[in-house]
Amino acid sequence: MLDLGGLFHQIDQMVVECKSRVDINNKKLSVAKGAMAHLKDKWQQITHRVRESKTSWLVAEPMEEVDAVHSPIRPPREYTVLATDGSQIMPDHHQVVLCYLINIGKVVLHYGEKAAAKLTNDASLYFKEEDLYMDEDGAKRLVDSQRVSAMRTLAETKALVELAQQDKQTESTVAFADGTLIHWTSAQQAWSKQFLEEILANYEYLYQLKVPLVGYISGTRSTDVVNMLRVAMCPHSRVDCDHCQWRNLPEAGCEQVSGLRDAVLFSDKLKYGQRSAVFKSRSQVLEKYGRHWVCFFYVNLGAEVARVEIPLWVAENKKYLDLVHCLVIDQVIKGLHYPLCLSEAHRQAVVTGSDRELFYQLVNNKLIENGLKSEISYKSLRKRSVPV
Repeated sequence: MLDLGGLFHQIDQMVVECKSRVDINNKKLSVAKGAMAHLKDKWQQITHRVRESKTSWLVAEPMEEVDAVHSPIRPPREYTVLATDGSQIMPDHHQVVLCYLINIGKVVLHYGEKAAAKLTNDASLYFKEEDLYMDEDGAKRLVDSQRVSAMRTLAETKALVELAQQDKQTESTVAFADGTLIHWTSAQQAWSKQFLEEILANYEYLYQLKVPLVGYISGTRSTDVVNMLRVAMCPHSRVDCDHCQWRNLPEAGCEQVSGLRDAVLFSDKLKYGQRSAVFKSRSQVLEKYGRHWVCFFYVNLGAEVARVEIPLWVAENKKYLDLVHCLVIDQVIKGLHYPLCLSEAHRQAVVTGSDRELFYQLVNNKLIENGLKSEISYKSLRKRSVPV
């Protein structure tokens, strides 16, 4: 049981620290605004400088003037949004049988004269030997959370493609994904190559179907654009952090804005509904993405500044870009501060604690019906017997 009384003093200390950070961030914001203003009409110069830089942090590459601000167009009278989200039950050694489950929530919302909604979910159970174990240097190891998460991501993007194939009823159709389009997997993982190939194949299907893809990130803590300002502020002719004598020292010019979040920078710059310039991510994991290279912009949605990620082929098409911008805003309005389509996809996908218990109860009953021994562990039984 948590002793809240014992935490009072630590909470007070944390609040004091938070207040201190606000003062520091206000100073950093003032410097960042000045650095942004200094880059006016210099986006090609800063693009070249970013490409030539060597840093230990992610740096945004601008695709237009860095201080550009764009207002949204009016949403089309008829449009369609597609969205998927996923949830899972992880394998548990203490349960009746070793398996895991992935549940995908799928949403199609049509707006216009023939307004309609389709909300469904699709659960898949994994229990075979090849599903449960990964081969690592000749040794078999139970799938971990990273592998299951990757499988869930693949299932989400595959479901988006299926929805686009079946339910695209208007030219103004956009596919929403919850979270980043940049998929981080260790190159040392045996399944990483296949995972990337399948993800990009799904992105390619959406490209062929002419359905723009959106990765919506709420509560973003990204610093890519601020890091671009750090590159611009570096006094050296060529930025090379590995050989900088001032690296990580407070005296370094780039440290004046270090740690400031992009969302803070753009919350001061953008009015409600406006979006920032489009930037390219410089993440090395994108080198094989081709035309699906991930770009992004920030949009002020009132309650927050969200990061919106899009493939390069969307960023370079003004029609697609304008459509994504206005539909993100429209969906956030309809969803009361979060895209309605993603909220409903999450609602369809989520697996609650009671769902998990009922699932294992059903499995247990089926085992007994078929004359098989139930092997639930004493640890699991003990947890169930302890009163809450």
